[in-house]
Amino acid sequence: MWAVVLCGKALSDLRVDDCEANKDFLKSPDPRFVGERFARNSPRWRPFASEDLSPESQRYAVRALRAAFAWWVDVRYLGGNPWTAVNDPPVIQRVSAMKIERALPADLWRRLRNELDVRCAEGDSRSTAQWRAVRATILLMGDSGLRREEAALARRENLKPSVYGTLERPVWELTIVGKGQRERTAPVSAATLVALRAHWADRARDFDGAIEEDHPRGPLLAPVTIPWTDASRL
Repeated sequence: MWAVVLCGKALSDLRVDDCEANKDFLKSPDPRFVGERFARNSPRWRPFASEDLSPESQRYAVRALRAAFAWWVDVRYLGGNPWTAVNDPPVIQRVSAMKIERALPADLWRRLRNELDVRCAEGDSRSTAQWRAVRATILLMGDSGLRREEAALARRENLKPSVYGTLERPVWELTIVGKGQRERTAPVSAATLVALRAHWADRARDFDGAIEEDHPRGPLLAPVTIPWTDASRL
């Protein structure tokens, strides 16, 4: 319909520049192509229900046309597929708003941090080391909203000073690959850095030192002691 009505061409005569023009058409379809939903055998049927197609819908239409033309080439109806030279319309991935409904209230978060500081300072060296590992884990997850799996897989080489900080007030950020294999960068607070350094010292590791090609490497979080249970050894 678009080729015949608006371009005055048969479908088999479309070229690359025509396909690019169709992409522009999809951004804002001609009003003659827009209408309420009716059965396809109705004279009131129109291809589009809205004059404002989303970027996702535009991309879907282009991919469907490319696939249809490829099939026509396969069955020798067309000699070539002009859509192979046409890029998909760009689609900006929108970041979902952070869901804070399950977040700890600020007062409870402060009480938790204070209790962790007390536990890390009191008791024998073995128990305090374990509590320092807990504190580093909770603060890291609290800073950046990491899932348990993401925190377990976080590595020192992916934690670096940010370009937004200064020598006097450094800002650190952690790059992780999370759910759906999506990479993201999360901020890490000064308090969390202090907790991580203490946790690394308990593991006899130098958080800031030159390790393996001048860069500290290894898991950010790791057990200080491993219990003698079957589950812990898996």
